[in-house]
Amino acid sequence: MSRSTRTVAIAAVVLAAPAVACSVILGSTDVPNPDDAGDDATVDVENDAARDTGAGDARPREGGGEAGDAGSDSNADACAPVSSRRCEGQQPEVCAANGSWSEAGAPCAFVCDDGGCTGVCTPTAGRCVGLAPQSCDGTGQWQEAGAGCQYLCDAGSCTGSCTPGTVQCGSGGASGPVGSIDTCESNAEWDAAPCSQPAPDCVAGGGGPTCTCGGSLCNATTCAHLQTDPLNCGTCGHSCLGGTCVGGACQPFVLASGQQDPYDIAIDATNVYWVNDVAAGTVNSCALAGCKNNTPTTLASGQNMPAGLTVNAGTVYWVNYGTGGGNGGDVMECPTSGCPGAGPTVVATNQGAPTTIAVANNGSAYWTSTSGVMRCVLSPLPCTPTVFGPSGSDVVVDGTNAYWTAAAGPVRCALGGCGGSPTAIATGQLSAWALTVDTTNVYWTNLTGFTVDRCVLAGGCGANPTKVANATRPNDVAVDSTTVYWVDVTLNTVSSCAIAGCGGNATVLASNQSSPAALAVDSTAIYWVNENPGAVMKLAK
Repeated sequence: MSRSTRTVAIAAVVLAAPAVACSVILGSTDVPNPDDAGDDATVDVENDAARDTGAGDARPREGGGEAGDAGSDSNADACAPVSSRRCEGQQPEVCAANGSWSEAGAPCAFVCDDGGCTGVCTPTAGRCVGLAPQSCDGTGQWQEAGAGCQYLCDAGSCTGSCTPGTVQCGSGGASGPVGSIDTCESNAEWDAAPCSQPAPDCVAGGGGPTCTCGGSLCNATTCAHLQTDPLNCGTCGHSCLGGTCVGGACQPFVLASGQQDPYDIAIDATNVYWVNDVAAGTVNSCALAGCKNNTPTTLASGQNMPAGLTVNAGTVYWVNYGTGGGNGGDVMECPTSGCPGAGPTVVATNQGAPTTIAVANNGSAYWTSTSGVMRCVLSPLPCTPTVFGPSGSDVVVDGTNAYWTAAAGPVRCALGGCGGSPTAIATGQLSAWALTVDTTNVYWTNLTGFTVDRCVLAGGCGANPTKVANATRPNDVAVDSTTVYWVDVTLNTVSSCAIAGCGGNATVLASNQSSPAALAVDSTAIYWVNENPGAVMKLAK
């Protein structure tokens, strides 16, 4: 239906309708019912149409269109009776004498209702009365908006995490860190001011929180909690070197995880080295502080079950046991910085299941095998090994001798050789396994005798070594200037004892390890490998 057709139809309805119906069609929704207004409320159609086309209409008209539209648009905005009121949004309007709507003053600030301004607020606005939030309803009146706020009311909403003006000691979490003085600001949020050394603890008192050292004052400059401080663990200045401090004792921590059956370990001044003893094994290194992103440096890969290794003068040496033993074993070397593009250098091949290796400063390497303890001069390479002495399970060297564990106990032989007849240091031992030496003694583990023993190097001790400690199944052993350390593969522990001995009172340094296999020590820490799951561990002494 076109606009002109629609105008004719409306006109027909107007002419056919009774006077009362006309007043409803042309009037505002705010116009009173003519039945209630009396005869004066009756609208004359012709006169009303004339008013709509007059010049007194305050509302603009749509321009253009057909001639019949002008009357229709005018009638749509007509009003009666005169002085009746209505609202257009926030704008009050009044029915003028010419029968058209006219603005009646300025728009309402809050709510327009029945042609008049009312309310005290803008609908949906929010405000606070103290801690009570309020919201403005559709009639422009303030209403309570839930329970009172606990801390702060802002723009009709509850906010903040503390009561403004409150001062307390930090406890972590929502407030400041432990050891800080926390003040709740006007925005109901905590502002933490950590205590500075040497009084880092916040202590609540009658006059308010104060910074006071509640721990131990170390060197007059540091307040430390010796039970938990990883830089002052157990005593002032004792660092856990990256581990945590629990109960005044440093805890072991992981240098590298996700390893495949790590079996032997060695250290120098900057790095820790280990072998992963699998068919396609690897030789790896990591900084003493730990592997960045748990990613060790792979010095060599594709090795045939590497079993033992040592480091000397910037070079790592290791033995490949070989799949199935026999004569498939190799001896290899590689710079500590990494093997060149061609891979590791072959020291010797076709060795009988070699297991451990030591390198002396005289330029010779010594390793254990099924053929005996072998010796090889390291230049030129590959070398031609010779039998140095009868078979043993572990070999170490110092500046004068090579030492290894024969079946009945540790023996020694000068680095240059002893005609294949080493000197027994101790006898009558039960499955002597791993050994180490210092300038005075040799120390070893007995797998069957379940002991850690020592004996003086000068003169030996025959069948009467000194028992350092009892153990269940001690594997590798290491020593520093005061203490002997060992790993126990049955108890899954790392333990220690004074060189003089401790009987049955060994100190357990780390428990719940996973098949600890080998260890090494320096002046500050102990390092070891756990076979399964494979990991390289460290513990501050």
